[in-house]
Amino acid sequence: MLGIILGLLKVIGIILLVLLITLILLVSIVLLVPIRYSAKGHLCDEEKSATAKVTWLCKIIRVKLDYNHPSKPILELKVFWIDVMKMLNKKKESGKQKKIKVPKELKEIKKQKPVKEKGKNEKAKKEKHHPALNIALLEAADAEAVRDEKLKNVEVPKAEQSNADKDIDEAGADEKLTFEEKIEKILFKITTLYDKIISVMDKAEYYIGVYEEEETQGLIRDSWKSICKILKSIRPKVFKLQAVLGFDFPDTTGKVYGYYCMAMPWLGDDITLDPVFEEKYLDVSLFLKGRIRLLTIVINGLKIVLDKRLKRLIHKFKNGGNKNG
Repeated sequence: MLGIILGLLKVIGIILLVLLITLILLVSIVLLVPIRYSAKGHLCDEEKSATAKVTWLCKIIRVKLDYNHPSKPILELKVFWIDVMKMLNKKKESGKQKKIKVPKELKEIKKQKPVKEKGKNEKAKKEKHHPALNIALLEAADAEAVRDEKLKNVEVPKAEQSNADKDIDEAGADEKLTFEEKIEKILFKITTLYDKIISVMDKAEYYIGVYEEEETQGLIRDSWKSICKILKSIRPKVFKLQAVLGFDFPDTTGKVYGYYCMAMPWLGDDITLDPVFEEKYLDVSLFLKGRIRLLTIVINGLKIVLDKRLKRLIHKFKNGGNKNG
């Protein structure tokens, strides 16, 4: 019996170990294998086009967005050799093409003419044009008109005010203030406004003091370092922008080219600009490529979120300057 129990425990342990190893492998693949992206575009008077691609796991998963003006953007999603977007579009089209089949019995019922209803309508029309009926209707209308005129001429006595209305009027009369009371009321409003301004200033001083604390400044520095690492990891490794520009007036083109020459030491060879002074012209080409590794984003994100100084800072801001908080 003991041997059977130990054997079962051994099998369960092996299964759990295999599951744990599989989970670790999956997590490491997701975190370590980079997501690669690239994009290119061309803008000129004759062409407006752009293409963006995202691949993962050695192009097992591929996403592509293609746009060529004036046509609509085309989105492709492929997993291995399966085109997911085509499958979804086929399902939508097949759903639209499916029509509800109407049974033959319902079709025959719809074809039949409502004889009884037609007879009723004709009978109503005959009654409507009957001369005796028209005379009766005219007499009834005249009687109603006479009755309305009599009701208008009758004088309706004014209803006496209820005790509640009298009480309200008396309260309104009592609310008439003297000159001194009005001044006191204005002074009271001024003092309350002053107290509110003082409380706002106290809270502002409190928040400024919290911001200037060494702990807060250290948190801001460390968080900014982590954010810079995230931005550095996701920025394009290759970036090329080539532009040929010409404006309506040559002096405008000259000014823009002068600004470009001033910024050239910082831009480097990745961004180039060629001026055209003779005519208005536009031709821009863009190409970029990079990769995103989720491990860098997760590690630096956890550094910011799990920092104890951040929790204390949130608690201080929630306190909001309350001395008893």
